[in-house]
Amino acid sequence: MKEVIKLIRSGADVSQVFKYVLENLYKNGPTSVTDMEIISYLALYRSEEFETHRSSILNFMGIFYKNTARDTLQEVVFMQYKRYIKDTFEHYYTPVQADIVRSIAGHQCFSFSAPTSTGKSFVFLQQISQSENDVVVVVPSRALINEYLLNLSSAIQDKTVNVLTFIDKINTRYATRNIFIVTPERCRELFKLKDQSKIDLLLFDEAQLSNEDSKRGLYFDSIVRRSMIAFADAKFVFAHPFVKNPESQIEKKHFDTQRSKAIQYVQKNVGQLFMCHDDEGQFYHFGINKEAMGKQKSLADFDPLERVLSENGSVLIYLAKIRIF
Repeated sequence: MKEVIKLIRSGADVSQVFKYVLENLYKNGPTSVTDMEIISYLALYRSEEFETHRSSILNFMGIFYKNTARDTLQEVVFMQYKRYIKDTFEHYYTPVQADIVRSIAGHQCFSFSAPTSTGKSFVFLQQISQSENDVVVVVPSRALINEYLLNLSSAIQDKTVNVLTFIDKINTRYATRNIFIVTPERCRELFKLKDQSKIDLLLFDEAQLSNEDSKRGLYFDSIVRRSMIAFADAKFVFAHPFVKNPESQIEKKHFDTQRSKAIQYVQKNVGQLFMCHDDEGQFYHFGINKEAMGKQKSLADFDPLERVLSENGSVLIYLAKIRIF
């Protein structure tokens, strides 16, 4: 299709636009940035028509945790897939989430890359909660430590489980296992307790830290290699955002390739709209794929910042430090 933004905004042949994007979703899944962009424009400018196709879109995207109807044979097929995932994994995982769980269970080392909003945090929460012995979560920043701490403290009500942001043996009279959430620097304390700990899972979130050009990256690599020796029976999971070669973790650390797996998930989970503005403050739509979305920018009839803020949304503004007053 061509000039999709203009077609959607004018309402001309909008049924053909829905047909086009639904066929792509059904055949390929949510793997195309352009398809997700088209869906976002349909939701924005053709909200009434969008609601009639909402169930199909959610089903074809594999968003199985949403309640959807079954109006067509294609949707019935996806509902069977949804039921299979629930029966197998006891949760309404998306297909990507289900594959992550299956890969962790079937391999000693699993390294993967996935876009933001894949739902990996929910999967990790389940893996950590269901572990029988100690778990170590290694993250790059204190902000992520706090995020994991809040989520795990809310999800795990069992008082025999210690959720700690430091490496130590405490509450030994009552605690049966520990969940350590630490930075790579704090993780070194783990090896002092290696004879007192039985680790089931070492989870390295935001594992793109492993950069040989970085001093901290070299330290990260040393932590992984020492853990491989100290906790040879544990599972190792590396999670990256937007990394094309997640297999590098397996190759660099010399994991057994027969017991390891790496994959880059290309499925998208959210659509994005791209806009720019001129010196007069007017906003324009433009598409990443010019051949499909249109080669000319299109004047928007609203201020996106004003709309988001008026609806109690959030706006993130990125700029250089020298531009901050």
